[in-house]
Amino acid sequence: MKGKIIPLNPRGQGEQGGSAVNESALPEAKLIQEVEQIIWKTASRAPAALRERLIAIAEKGERHCPTLFLLIALLRQIEPRQAYRLGASLEALHLALKTHREIMEADGGSIKEEILCGDFFFGLALTLAGNQPPVIQGMSEVITRFVDCSIDTSEGPAVLPGQCKNYLQKLCDGMASIYALSCTLGAWYAGLKTWQNEALSFYGLYLGIGLQIRREVDEFYDCLREKQPVFRARLPAIYLLGESPLRQKLAPLLNKRLSERERVLLLQEVKRLDPRAYLDRVIGNCFSKSAHFIGLLDESVDQKTLSSLKSLIS
Repeated sequence: MKGKIIPLNPRGQGEQGGSAVNESALPEAKLIQEVEQIIWKTASRAPAALRERLIAIAEKGERHCPTLFLLIALLRQIEPRQAYRLGASLEALHLALKTHREIMEADGGSIKEEILCGDFFFGLALTLAGNQPPVIQGMSEVITRFVDCSIDTSEGPAVLPGQCKNYLQKLCDGMASIYALSCTLGAWYAGLKTWQNEALSFYGLYLGIGLQIRREVDEFYDCLREKQPVFRARLPAIYLLGESPLRQKLAPLLNKRLSERERVLLLQEVKRLDPRAYLDRVIGNCFSKSAHFIGLLDESVDQKTLSSLKSLIS
């Protein structure tokens, strides 16, 4: 898939990396707390008008990106304090992307405040990246892809029925790319070989796609419990549009708050078509591909690290 981040060369060396493993360096909860402390400490110093909202956004962070980065990066004890900063940088980038994506789907609230919060986290990501050109380059690529994908999908009616494959490609090029970036940067930081970096990059990419689709599925079914749900133009909706004979009635409902009559119509189609089976199959395929690529490293990377990475595929 096109959304794979190009693997980075090992940090400060050629093809000799990846052999010296520190088995005690796995980042448990305490190490993720190091990342959180960096994020919260910076947010607490932000302008007072944004401080409370920034901290609230940070608290909702999933920590997948710094976890992936640190699990791989700390295979070798290379400046661990800097590793925490780079992990926090990736978390800040993820928070920024999520905040700006949610702005496009917002029904209310202070859009100006959300834009400023997203911009703050973008700035924080770049600041924490410091003088590491590979990190800045990778982040720039992810941001560019995110913008490109958002332009195409920000208006629901532009997402046509039968476009599940195209949407999956957009996830690959967009939100999932930061997972691949987290893995490839971790491999670069640890000095792993190029082929190991590439395997980890694909592992992160397919993991990211699967996690994003699972999130969309959960949000979709949670939304259906609301009295006036918003019919988001995401994979569950796109699948329904492609399968339903009522697509001409459903398509105009994308990205709008539904009336009770419209909600009943949507619920009837969801019950009749049962999209969860298809969506679960797609998620399973993504995790299966992710497991394949991490499995390529069984004989060359510390087993405790691989076990932790494999535990994320479920």
